[in-house]
Amino acid sequence: MSPAAISDLSLAFGMGMAATLALLHLGFYRRADPVHAWVALWCATTGAYLGFRFVQVGTAEPAAALTAARGLASTAPLLALSAVGMARALADKPFGWRAWSKAGALAMVMGLLIFLSPWFVEGQVSSRLDWFGREHLAVSTGPAMGLLLPMAILAFGYSASLVMRSPALNVVDRQIFLGSLTAYALIAVLSILSAMRVIDAPPTTEFAPLVFGVGLNTLLVSRHRRLQHNLESSVQARTREMRATHDQLVESEERYRRLFENAPIGVIALDREGSVVAANYQLVAMIGAPSLDGLVGQDLIGNERLHASGIAGIFERCISRGEPQVGEHHHTFRWGRTTDLRIIATPVRDAAGHVQGALGIVEDLSERKAWRNVSARARSSKRWASSPPASPTRSTTPWPTCAATSRCCGENGRPSARGSAETMLRRAP
Repeated sequence: MSPAAISDLSLAFGMGMAATLALLHLGFYRRADPVHAWVALWCATTGAYLGFRFVQVGTAEPAAALTAARGLASTAPLLALSAVGMARALADKPFGWRAWSKAGALAMVMGLLIFLSPWFVEGQVSSRLDWFGREHLAVSTGPAMGLLLPMAILAFGYSASLVMRSPALNVVDRQIFLGSLTAYALIAVLSILSAMRVIDAPPTTEFAPLVFGVGLNTLLVSRHRRLQHNLESSVQARTREMRATHDQLVESEERYRRLFENAPIGVIALDREGSVVAANYQLVAMIGAPSLDGLVGQDLIGNERLHASGIAGIFERCISRGEPQVGEHHHTFRWGRTTDLRIIATPVRDAAGHVQGALGIVEDLSERKAWRNVSARARSSKRWASSPPASPTRSTTPWPTCAATSRCCGENGRPSARGSAETMLRRAP
């Protein structure tokens, strides 16, 4: 194979790889991970560089060679900017939109200035050999071409310092990125010095994208695998935590459900509209309902009979005012059971503090009131039985003695007229 064919194949391979990587990273780009956008920019700029290089070594026209040489030099600011942007993105210090816009505009202005100004690329064309021994047209550089050398050194040095200080990258990622960056910077410096004819070295810049591309994509693959492994580990840990939390919630719900159902008093829960959403079996037995299903879903506040006895009013005031309510009521339910109930209603609120319903504690007072009535009657009967009989009203005049009695009374204790008259005269004043 001739040197020209080898050179063309190497450039074509480099352009194809640059285009493929640019499209691939554009597809991977997400706003949360901007490193792919910077890699896509670097790959696209590298493809443009290789295209200018392909035109320069493949043409025999001095004008075309001059245009291609100026295009080669104008890609330097964008390559430097993309290297800095990738380093900042990998170090978790990405450019903001405003900083990115300013830096991109500055790189475009510098590239346009390099392309148009003869200070960087002059019009003198000469023949040179490339790395494969192929003869091609080379364009002499201007006096300002040396400014690209410190720009490249500063850009790559700043990128290396960011990666070295970044806690977001592990040791392997740092070594891969620094190795690729060093190789790319070395080849770029040699190419600039060769274009300035400071050293007599073949232009090998077309191999720099291959070195940097392989190293950087190895880094991204390693980073992606590590992130995927961390994500899988995090998902598994989260899944285990959620499963444990779910088991605890199920156990807690079962425990509270048993407490709710087996409470020694009646419990009832209402929604904001006053409909029954839950109740326990103690309440069902207390009011004489045939089943729990027949009670759930009933409109308690809208029931006229419950309004008449005051039961519905307790829950209605509790929901409307958002305050606890207490009351004792006598009611005959539609199933035939008559009971005396003591009800304590408290509002149920959501996380924002808004009333979403009411919870009622219901106690059956029928037996207690019946026992109180029996006890009251028993105490009343006992007091009546133990009290002495009522005595007649006594006169302040003493009863006469037996002699007086015999004189006043006749036989058989009957009073005589004579005795009565004598007694009356003797007692008269």
